[in-house]
Amino acid sequence: MPHLPSILATCEHNYVCMLKLLPDCDTQELSYEFDVSNSMKYRIQIIDSSRYTSTVEMAQINTNSPLFMQPQMTIRLYHDAKVAEVLSTHSTSRLKP
Repeated sequence: MPHLPSILATCEHNYVCMLKLLPDCDTQELSYEFDVSNSMKYRIQIIDSSRYTSTVEMAQINTNSPLFMQPQMTIRLYHDAKVAEVLSTHSTSRLKP
């Protein structure tokens, strides 16, 4: 059975972490890129923003891997509740080695 206080604490922690990465999260259509190495970076892009919520897409960009091997997720930030919720993910967890 899920432990709701733990889930809520994780969502609150994730919200704080996202605000550190996106200081201007109330701006629509903003994009940041962070280099991890020469061939890999992460892009965080605001795809929708309103008074109480922002929807963000976080994706890995790796020039050495095919597109289906690059994880990405869509996250909604609820500014009034100060929580972040993962709406969807595209990852490689379902691929067999």
